[in-house]
Amino acid sequence: MPNPAARLAALRTWMQQQGLDAWYQPSADPHDGEYVPAHWQGRAWLSGFDGSAGTLVVTAQQAGLWTDGRYYIQAEQQLQGSGIQLFRQVDPGVPSPSEWLATTLAAGATLGFEPDCLSLAQARQFTQAGLTLAPQANGLDAIWSERPPLPMAPAYLHQQGEEAEPAHHRLQRLYQAVQAQGADHHIIASLDDIGWALNLRGQDVPYHPLALAYLLLTPTHTVLFIDLTKLNHRLQQHLQAAGVQVLAYQQVYTELAQLPAEARILLDPQRIHMGLVTALPGSVHWVEGAQPSTALKAIKHPRELAHWQQAMRYDGIAMVRLMRWLEQAVPQGEATELSVEEELQRLRASQPGYHLDSFRTIAGFGPHGAMMHYGATPASNQRIQAESFFLLDSGGQYEQGTTDITRTFNFGPLSQQQRLDYTLTLQGLIRLSKAHFKAGTRGTQLDVLARAALWQQGIDYACGTGHGVGFFMNVHEGPHSLSQRWIDVALQPGMVVTIEPGVYRSGEYGIRIENLMQVVPAERTEFGQFYRFEPLTLAPINLAPLLPGYLSVDELAWLNAYHQRVYAELSPYLQAEEQAWLAQACQPWSNE
Repeated sequence: MPNPAARLAALRTWMQQQGLDAWYQPSADPHDGEYVPAHWQGRAWLSGFDGSAGTLVVTAQQAGLWTDGRYYIQAEQQLQGSGIQLFRQVDPGVPSPSEWLATTLAAGATLGFEPDCLSLAQARQFTQAGLTLAPQANGLDAIWSERPPLPMAPAYLHQQGEEAEPAHHRLQRLYQAVQAQGADHHIIASLDDIGWALNLRGQDVPYHPLALAYLLLTPTHTVLFIDLTKLNHRLQQHLQAAGVQVLAYQQVYTELAQLPAEARILLDPQRIHMGLVTALPGSVHWVEGAQPSTALKAIKHPRELAHWQQAMRYDGIAMVRLMRWLEQAVPQGEATELSVEEELQRLRASQPGYHLDSFRTIAGFGPHGAMMHYGATPASNQRIQAESFFLLDSGGQYEQGTTDITRTFNFGPLSQQQRLDYTLTLQGLIRLSKAHFKAGTRGTQLDVLARAALWQQGIDYACGTGHGVGFFMNVHEGPHSLSQRWIDVALQPGMVVTIEPGVYRSGEYGIRIENLMQVVPAERTEFGQFYRFEPLTLAPINLAPLLPGYLSVDELAWLNAYHQRVYAELSPYLQAEEQAWLAQACQPWSNE
């Protein structure tokens, strides 16, 4: 089956044999991960669309793929010839998968799905839409003959996390939070929450240093379900000292089935899959609510933040060396999208504590930069030239912290519109970065600060402005964010979030400038406590495209102060010629 059309045909034949009217294939694994191991990448295999976010629904006659604004351009291209309709899920009036199926199929139609890849919340939406659920354990195995096996990489202890807060202490706090929600048992499937609770890391997930596992908290003990071959002696001792019993990965279903009849188990419907839910005894009482580890891990320990600052120095050193390399390689015609990606990874890998990239590098020249999550291939690889922008969004996973940075470069003259778009983008970054806001403020209330200058020119971007970031974990971490979508989570000191406004002109170019920020206390007045953002990212911002006269005095002061800090933090680690280059890149800028 060489292409998506052939794979969909095989799926439909199998669906007919099983008596299924539709098949639901999300970008999901049993652990609610953004990046999933190859074993669960069925949506990409079936559709040909390989963005990290998307949902495929197939009926006997139709097929649809839902994705968000980051992937519209990419999805349009990759779905060509597949027979799959693109649903731009963020656009007004676009039906959800359950709404579309309710209008496409007759009432009571049968929906097939792999139960370990469908959340309880999503299952309820389908049931409410009048569909009959028909779980098919490992259903794709029937047509995916070369389905990859489960990853078997070893797990390990994250020493920096353990130094900040030992696992036994985190488990105590976590169980207290479970009890505060009226439960005495709690099952966790999300790998980053398990990694946070146990200071456990692994190599099972692309771009995220996580290990496949489940975690069960009970009144008497904690159980980690993981492939036992992943644990060395030191890690076994660590878990034993934290009071954690270890059982085989698949044994989670057996243990859940044996819970006492009076158990009150906390379930997060958004984070728990139907395979676990159906394993629970009918007598067990469900307590539904957000899993507390999500909120707990969002507030970083001061020692974690101290480690993070060092990771930012390492990452800044790699970025400075990459920028110098670009200035030499582009005029000589030696820089392509893929060669930049490879060079940056090499430079990061030379830094202490680096493990892997935190996501696939987005290196997009010209029109490719307008594709928010573009990934260069040998077929699409473009040489970076002088007539447009080059957008570079990348990050690293260091033992000391996770990084995510975007810079946009130019190596020749730009049009007035290009310069205006760039200036407005930087203005948005600065305006939000320098904001002071009262305790209790949600990210939605601040999002407009990054967009206001763009809106004045009738420009916007079809994505959020910022996301939380994990500590040597997920590069996209909740529960907080900066976006127009209402998320009822207040920003608090210790949270880390990106600020990344942009302009994306399809078929022309993309611009994005991104820094990581931590939320810190600001002033307390008679009106209450106020907070502000403090930059974590340390790397020069390209000043060449800026138009004079647009930045206010305060905005200009922020920009120059930021560059002074970048030079002060990074220059001690650089060689003399690198210091000279950085001094030039961080020169004060004026509006004249």
